[in-house]
Amino acid sequence: MASSKNKLTEEQLRESIIASLIGRIFNKRTKKALDLLSKESPALSKANKRYEKASKDLAKSLSKLGKTQAKRKNREMY
Repeated sequence: MASSKNKLTEEQLRESIIASLIGRIFNKRTKKALDLLSKESPALSKANKRYEKASKDLAKSLSKLGKTQAKRKNREMY
């Protein structure tokens, strides 16, 4: 977001809060709709589970990659 050197204006703060709230509402509604549809369609349910697992695996891999790169940078400094 913003660094401590650059203060946000009141308008920017309002926009970020509103965007955050709208995003959460949208995600919750999408999740509910997907849950309802997956009850009717077993194929959709399986696809949704595969997507969630792949998403978690990707996040985990990116986290490990970031940690590995940080270690390499620290080694190069010395």
